Parts: sequence; structure tokens; C-alpha cells
Amino acid sequence: VANYLESMDLVSILEREIGLRDLFSRSDIDYFSRLSAQSPFERLHRYWEGQIDTYVDGPSGIIVFTVRAFTPEDSLLIMEHAIKAADDMIAKLSDRAKKQLVERAKDDVKVSLKRYNDSLTELQSYQNKVGILNPIAQAKLTGEVIGSLTEDKLSLMIQLEILKAAKADNSAMARQLERSVAALDKEIQIRQNSVAGQTFDGIQLSEKLREFARLETRKLVAEAIYEASVRNLDTANATAIRRTTFISIFSRPTLPEESRYPKRFSS
Repeated sequence: VANYLESMDLVSILEREIGLRDLFSRSDIDYFSRLSAQSPFERLHRYWEGQIDTYVDGPSGIIVFTVRAFTPEDSLLIMEHAIKAADDMIAKLSDRAKKQLVERAKDDVKVSLKRYNDSLTELQSYQNKVGILNPIAQAKLTGEVIGSLTEDKLSLMIQLEILKAAKADNSAMARQLERSVAALDKEIQIRQNSVAGQTFDGIQLSEKLREFARLETRKLVAEAIYEASVRNLDTANATAIRRTTFISIFSRPTLPEESRYPKRFSS
């Protein structure tokens, strides 16, 4: 703000709005103090720099701005328009920063949404390819089936041991039990092999588990990033609604009642 008060941009605005050159080049101003009406813009800017003082108090950030003109009304007019121009400049910078913040947040949402959709599509394609909606649930179901088959096998083996104890191990019933136990052993082995990764009807469940876990993790991460970007966009929109940077004037310029210059005695 302090630099802006001394800038050519501000001088250009004051010249356009209040005719700054005319205020400093009136004929009733003494010859040695007034600005030539034919002076170029650069001369007007240098003259402006000689008519103002800006002081910034570092710890507090307070700016003290002083304007010297040749009538009380001119000094007040210049001061009010200069402060308004500085405040407008701050508002424009703030609005631009907030606009860029919202635009970046929107871009982040678009990118994260695309990544989430891509990860979801890849996971769905994989599920369709292997014909299993959830290999983890499939593995759990296979474990339950193995447990049930094992229970059936133990029950048959108990019956077989009873027949053997009764010296009826060569009976038709014993032979039937042995065939049933062998069939259950084969079925249990097939199920165990499918979980361990050996091929079972073209499906390697352990490999599918790893691939599914990778795709599921990628989808969850992409979803979390997307949700975070949406929250960031909401925050950016909320920030853009309110003005967060402004000039706070606690000591407004007033119409001077006493002239401070020229200091005739010291001159």
C-alpha cells in the first residue's frame, strides 16, 4: 500500500478523477512552488513524490500517509481519493487471489474426480474379467466350505473307525465310507489349492486377492483425495464470498484549519 501511494498508477488515477495536475499548477500558487501546467507526466509523478510522505510502522503495520496541497479543500480531496484508490487496489488483489484459489480448487476436484473414476472403472473391469465381485469374500467363503467339508470328513472317519473296531472294515459300508472320505479329501485339496494360488478352473485366487487389494486400495485413496479436494473447494468458495483483506482507516483525514507551510521564519 505504501509503495502504491507513491506509484505512477495512483498519480494516473488521481489525474483522471480529480485533475491532480491542475491542483498543483494553479496561477495563485507561488511561482517557485507550483507545477508547470505543461509538465510531462513523469514530472507530475516526481512532483507528487515531493508532496507526500508515507511511513510504515513495522511492528503494527500501520501506515501514516501525509499529503501537502495549497488549499485545505485540495488536501482533503486528494487524500480521500488516494485512500479510496489504495483500498480498491487491495480489493482487486484480494479478489484475484481468491479467484485463483477457487480455480485451483476446481482444477484439483476435476483431476481427483477423474482419478477416482479411472480407479473405479479399472476395479470394475477387473471384477468383470475374473467373474468375482470380491475375491476377499470369495476366499472367506472358500474357507467356510473347507471347514464344512472337513467336518463331514471327520464324521465319516469316526464312523469308519467304529466299523474297524467292530472288525467290519471289509464290509460294503466301510468301503463306501472310505470312498466318501477320499472324495472329501480331494475336494478339500482342490479348495485349498485354489486359495493357495494353484489353478482351479482357470482362477488363481491368491493372485486375484493381491490384484484386487491393489485396485481396491487405489480406489480408496483416490476417493479420499477427491473428498478432500471437494472440501477444499467448499472452503475456497466460502473464503471468496467474504473479503479477507482490506484497509482499515482508524484516523480519517479531516479538513485542515491551520496552514503548516510555508515555514517563513525557517525559510
